[in-house]
Amino acid sequence: MDLRLDNKKTLGHTKSYKTNPNFNSICSSMNDKFAVGSDDGVIRLYRELGKNSLNNFYTLSRNKITMIDCTKDGRYMIVTTDAELFLFDCSFGNKNGFENRL
Repeated sequence: MDLRLDNKKTLGHTKSYKTNPNFNSICSSMNDKFAVGSDDGVIRLYRELGKNSLNNFYTLSRNKITMIDCTKDGRYMIVTTDAELFLFDCSFGNKNGFENRL
């Protein structure tokens, strides 16, 4: 993943994967943390671009994620598939899943 305006300017860092994770949806919280959904029903929470995910959430049926959104503070995340609707609490105690491993 490399975000470029032209050949000279890079907006973000690059993250390479051994296999294609088939990402298809993304959302971000107010403090630049973001979550990415994939075709295999996995939601990955990231603290920053170019790093490994901190936490992964899995849908029950592993259906393709069709939409993902989160609250400004990153506490809650809503995820839809073709047949399901999920509400995830991305925190445990005083730890947020976008900033700490849960």
